[in-house]
Amino acid sequence: GISSETLTLFIGTDYPLKMEFEIADGNGKVVYMLAPRIEAE
Repeated sequence: GISSETLTLFIGTDYPLKMEFEIADGNGKVVYMLAPRIEAE
């Protein structure tokens, strides 16, 4: 598994959820974005 000491969450109303954390002893960074699904009515 992946282990990181810090996970940063960015949450707002004008942009999707964004998570950031470092991997490989700070030699890499993962940025994960999750946007809500928009359905047409």
